[in-house]
Amino acid sequence: YKIPLKTDAHTYNLNCRYLKSPINTIKNPVMMLHGHASSCTWAEWIRLGLTLFSKGHNVLMMDLPSYGKSFIDGKTRSNPKIYISDCHNMIKGVLGVFGI
Repeated sequence: YKIPLKTDAHTYNLNCRYLKSPINTIKNPVMMLHGHASSCTWAEWIRLGLTLFSKGHNVLMMDLPSYGKSFIDGKTRSNPKIYISDCHNMIKGVLGVFGI
């Protein structure tokens, strides 16, 4: 999914995947955020999400702005320091979109 999201500070376009099944028995989903200091390939990312899903978790996977296919204020590349103070609003907005 491409999630357009506007907070008081920024306008985001966030790339998300939500792996959800009514048969999964673990109530709270796992949220995976792509955008960290260590290296992780797309294949590793998907493999981890699918493993968690197969173990009974619903899994929300999201690229942080400037990582993967997410962007902020119309820019595909920006310093994460720009949105660090707004991360809680961004995450809360995405969770709301998926009813989490």
